[in-house]
Amino acid sequence: MKNIKTWNEFSRINELRTETYAEVANRTGGYPVRLTYAGVDSSGKKYVKNPKGEQEGRINRLAKERFQQEFLKEFKPGTIINNGGKEFALSNIKFESNYMNYTLIFEEVSSGSVLPKMLYISYDPREGYYIENEEDNLDDRSKKIISDMFKYRGR
Repeated sequence: MKNIKTWNEFSRINELRTETYAEVANRTGGYPVRLTYAGVDSSGKKYVKNPKGEQEGRINRLAKERFQQEFLKEFKPGTIINNGGKEFALSNIKFESNYMNYTLIFEEVSSGSVLPKMLYISYDPREGYYIENEEDNLDDRSKKIISDMFKYRGR
């Protein structure tokens, strides 16, 4: 993939795949640091807005939005995993940072309660995936699905 600098270039290349959106989001994830730069503007301010940083922020938000759309096409909401004999269906993903760090959100399928039990699965680069506030009793098929879902994970 060539070095894409603007969203228009990205669209022209037409690499509308989940991994491409993940790469663009990872590349532009540091935009908050570049929102200002040292300099003096006409009013005497020491830090000046950086249009390049604002542009990267827009690209990052669009890439994550499109990533989520493509991700949910690849792993349909309702994809079932089994944790300790209970079935959970993929409900959504939640981004944890400007990079491709995300949490998978699953909802218990056959819950008799008004509020279904939620399962939040995150990823730690040193430890691998982990289930928040729950014991990990995933079967082998479910572990493979979770591993596949985290293949786009960022830094």
